[in-house]
Amino acid sequence: MSKTAVSFESIGKDVPLFKNSLLRNGCFILILVLLFGGCSSDRGKLIRFSAEKLLHQANRLHDKAGIKPELGNEQLWSEVKQAYIAVTEYCWKHIDSLPKSRYPVERGELEAAAFAAVNRLSGIYFTEKNLDSAVILLNQLLTLTQLEGQQLLTTRVNLARIRQAKGDWDEAMALYHSIIDTFYPPVDNQNKVLVQVLNIPMELVRSYLIISDTLGVLAESQSAKIYYNRLIKEWPNSVLATAARSNLARLHVDLGEWDSAIENLQFLRDSSGQVDLQASLLIGDILASGKKDYLRAVSQYNGIMERVTDSTQRALLMTRIGRAYFEGKQYEKSREIMGEIKRHNERFYNTNPTPLNYIARSFAEEGNWEMAESEFRWLISNYSGTEEAFNAHLIIIDHYKKVNEKRQVEAWNRRAEEFYDRMSRQHYGTTIEASALSYSAEIARRKEDWEKAADLLTQLYKRFSQTEIGRSALIKAATIYREKLNKPEIADELMDRLKAELSPLSVGKNTD
Repeated sequence: MSKTAVSFESIGKDVPLFKNSLLRNGCFILILVLLFGGCSSDRGKLIRFSAEKLLHQANRLHDKAGIKPELGNEQLWSEVKQAYIAVTEYCWKHIDSLPKSRYPVERGELEAAAFAAVNRLSGIYFTEKNLDSAVILLNQLLTLTQLEGQQLLTTRVNLARIRQAKGDWDEAMALYHSIIDTFYPPVDNQNKVLVQVLNIPMELVRSYLIISDTLGVLAESQSAKIYYNRLIKEWPNSVLATAARSNLARLHVDLGEWDSAIENLQFLRDSSGQVDLQASLLIGDILASGKKDYLRAVSQYNGIMERVTDSTQRALLMTRIGRAYFEGKQYEKSREIMGEIKRHNERFYNTNPTPLNYIARSFAEEGNWEMAESEFRWLISNYSGTEEAFNAHLIIIDHYKKVNEKRQVEAWNRRAEEFYDRMSRQHYGTTIEASALSYSAEIARRKEDWEKAADLLTQLYKRFSQTEIGRSALIKAATIYREKLNKPEIADELMDRLKAELSPLSVGKNTD
């Protein structure tokens, strides 16, 4: 088993694990029994204190197993599990003794102990792939308690995730929808927006987009639009409405509904009444990358330029302007803008490969290959760990294929393979490694070495399963197995795995 158990949702922050940690041993409990005797209210406190003691012991064992990896053996983890099981068994044994009508405080704290133990234990079971036990535990918690607020939300989210991991896709989706319905409007008792709940409709759409389920995308997108528009209508001019509007705009972007996205983004205003800077920037990106209206995009970026003074922000905006000119086939103008970045913010230029990348590409598009290759070589040498450096190899290979220079193609293929392999080894465990594996797979695909390409892509997903590049890799691997290797059963297995491991509740996805 893993040295450190997976924790789905943070439970330490949201649940006070009882402030009075006074119960050190059985003798103290005996003293309490003698002092409180037959008093029913004091008996409730004793039950609560006993649960606290058991939970404290379990948490100490868990911390010991996690903080000291050398002690993280099977025996220790077995003790951790047994400790949390002891907490839950104690809570279930005594919970009927504390009816909420008579013991509201003690009952709530006993349920908090049960919540903490069950969610920690279900996380351990998830790590062990003992998903059935995790489901039983969480369902038991939901049945025997009357959880509210963050405790209820966390438990139901964890149950949905485990259902999804089990392959129970429909049940998981139903649970996510029940969370949306239960926590409506998505705010807590302090009127703070529950971002996690607010994001669910948008993230469900993204999940169906990832697995290319057209019917699922249609149904979830319609549901999400209704949900966000309802929030905007029922709580106008509120923080909740603004957050809903932001997510609705993002949803339209994901669906490629550019005009609707822009319309919603224009409602997001700052204190001065202007369209929010981030919203304005996204409008510019939509105009450039979505609508391909490069002149309007440049005008939008220039308008933002008038509102910012920070040199780095201005350099980023100029980079976007230069890119828009490039995509609009105004190559000389693109180089001119990128050159301005170098003159006015050399530090940015020296640490960011994008300007040089477009300078090189603009020369290539104009047919000035000598200058283009010179710039690409400089890019590879000086920005070696970047996506632009990885892609430069492919651009060079494509050029020599186009002019039918086979020796150069072979030479640059070798260079590319060696480069990607070196980057992968030097940057193990980082996004650079992920990019290197992806480009290695692309070289194999170009050579029609389908087995190697599929293996590299699957390896990439295994190592970076919760990233966009990892998920994209698994989809590409499934396509290769289905269309090139005639192994549809493996393709189906990979897609089922993707569905099981997709997490439609990414943290912090709604816009700032």
